[in-house]
Amino acid sequence: MNATTMSPNDRFRMGRIKKVSTVLKTFFLISAAIFGVIGTFTFADMSMSEHSGLSFSVGVAGVGHAVECWFAYRLFSCYADGGLFSAKGIQWMRLIGFASLLMGAWNICHTLSLRLHDGYFGHVRAMPLMTGVILCFDLILFELVFNLAFGFVIILIAWIMDEGRKIQEEQELTV
Repeated sequence: MNATTMSPNDRFRMGRIKKVSTVLKTFFLISAAIFGVIGTFTFADMSMSEHSGLSFSVGVAGVGHAVECWFAYRLFSCYADGGLFSAKGIQWMRLIGFASLLMGAWNICHTLSLRLHDGYFGHVRAMPLMTGVILCFDLILFELVFNLAFGFVIILIAWIMDEGRKIQEEQELTV
């Protein structure tokens, strides 16, 4: 059996992957549409609202999540077509990572801006030193881990998959 033929077990596994990917691509398409509508309506409401800063923030988050979901829809479309390690699928995964990084950077800036305006750091300064240090580290680490780390991990996984794809292509050319 050569590298291009699939055993019955492999075809069964690939069939399962295609079925799950089809469900997930539908889910992400619907999610992209919902987030897009939320972001669009929030931006439209921004001009009529007295809370335009909040509307802008929710609008940016809605559009950002819509973009992430669209990229995920495209990724799972590749998987549903059987392209698990295709260059196109890896590109969509990488774009999800970059979108996640941008959303994370936005979220960090937004959170720090809110904390500067709501007096958070003033309250932290009034606390005992150790408690203040712990709260500052908690804020920083929470924002970094839950916003930037996931984007970097997704980009790293995409890079590893791309290198694996290149190795597999080289091996197919070897006699």
